[in-house]
Amino acid sequence: MWIKVKGTSGYTDNKEKNNCVWLLETIRAVCLDYDLSKSELMSLDNSLERLILYRQLEKSNDDYFKGYMTLVAVFEQQGGDLLYGQKLRDKVAKKVPGIVRGQTTEEHEALIKQELRIQREKIIAVSLIKRSGKRFGTLRDELANAFALGDDKYPRVPWEY
Repeated sequence: MWIKVKGTSGYTDNKEKNNCVWLLETIRAVCLDYDLSKSELMSLDNSLERLILYRQLEKSNDDYFKGYMTLVAVFEQQGGDLLYGQKLRDKVAKKVPGIVRGQTTEEHEALIKQELRIQREKIIAVSLIKRSGKRFGTLRDELANAFALGDDKYPRVPWEY
């Protein structure tokens, strides 16, 4: 692992700066087989594939959640985006009122970023439920049946209440 970390682009600069965050992210990427000798797009696709294929199986809820969030962190560290594209970003931007009296552009942009973070958490929640295996099969069925009957009980973000 040490050899892979030392061979990573930016190692010398980050070592001189004592950049612990960079070191932890690099170690996590090495442990999850993010390979700098592969194409950046291939590595990103591999990371997305791991995320999509990850299942709870016999893991405890805590281990499942930690493992999933680690895969999310690596995917995002590599430049991946869980927000499903511009359509969702536009929807979020429409939900946040335009700049109101006395509000700065920075404050408005901060509200949009906050809503995007909330939407990201909703996506993660739905994804975790979907991949949870037999343990939460009844919950998945109840959510799907309620939605089919016009009652959306999937995790919601505050502006959707």
